Amino acid sequence: MINVASLFSPLKIKSYTLPDQFETTPIDGKIVFQKWRDNHSGEALMKLNIFINQPIKSEI
Repeated sequence: MINVASLFSPLKIKSYTLPDQFETTPIDGKIVFQKWRDNHSGEALMKLNIFINQPIKSEI
């Protein structure tokens, strides 16, 4: 398992903020890499999806 924040610099992901969050990186999230190949040109492609789960808010 890799910390999501450790991948941001090598992937050149820009700084961001999360709404209603104090953390700068998601506590619960995942990154999915998909390797693709164009059937016509044969070019290798990479698709990257970042999923961030919304935290459960509680009022105290």
